[in-house]
Amino acid sequence: MLAIVALILAMLVASPALAQQASPCHADDIGITVCPSGKAELRLINGTLSPKRHYGVAWVTKDGETGKDYELFPGPPPTRYAGGDSETRLVRLTDGVSLAKLKGAHPGDRARYNHQAQRAVWSSDEAWVVTVNESKWSTDVTTAYRIGADGASQPLDLLPLCLTAERQAFKTMGKKVQIDRFQQWTDVKSIGNDGTLTTLCYMQIMKQDEGYQFRVTMKLQASGQSIIARLGAIKRCKELEGPCAVTEPAD
Repeated sequence: MLAIVALILAMLVASPALAQQASPCHADDIGITVCPSGKAELRLINGTLSPKRHYGVAWVTKDGETGKDYELFPGPPPTRYAGGDSETRLVRLTDGVSLAKLKGAHPGDRARYNHQAQRAVWSSDEAWVVTVNESKWSTDVTTAYRIGADGASQPLDLLPLCLTAERQAFKTMGKKVQIDRFQQWTDVKSIGNDGTLTTLCYMQIMKQDEGYQFRVTMKLQASGQSIIARLGAIKRCKELEGPCAVTEPAD
């Protein structure tokens, strides 16, 4: 009887460790982290892994297909190409759960294809992430999420906040600018564990010299399933170097 009780206790103690090892996510034949999702596969996009390796941004294969059904780019590193835009997900790698369907689309394992790029900017504690989708002439999507035990919050679109910051800056400068004539970019530099976010908001009319760039601080705060934001310092960049240099997406 004592032996049976000891065996049951041992199984109970071991079960949390076994649960932690039960994630279906794994490295595929070319080293890309993949997570099964129904009939599809979530494939982690290079450069989007969180600091503690618990989360990432993935693109979704078609139902019934795996990475081996897609074109191989030999690299280095080797990657698979979707052949066109695929929806993207915020994925928890510890159990393979998709926490959110993201607004941006991406065509494969690489972070950048020509002028199209996918970025993820994380806080060091992994509680905040900003996902960024860029194309040749603008930033298409920039959304912030708060991640907790219950999953991810609703997204906060940062592009309208950049527009508000630009309008405030021009008002302070006493300058009238027709903002809707400009293409818009948002280059998120960092987000702290407390939700303090620093980004470049820049605007330019393509093939013309007129353009403006501002370094903007925002404070994000979770409110239930939503995120609220408060604008902080707004500083015009006169030189596009140092803190005002634009981030070049990785290949």
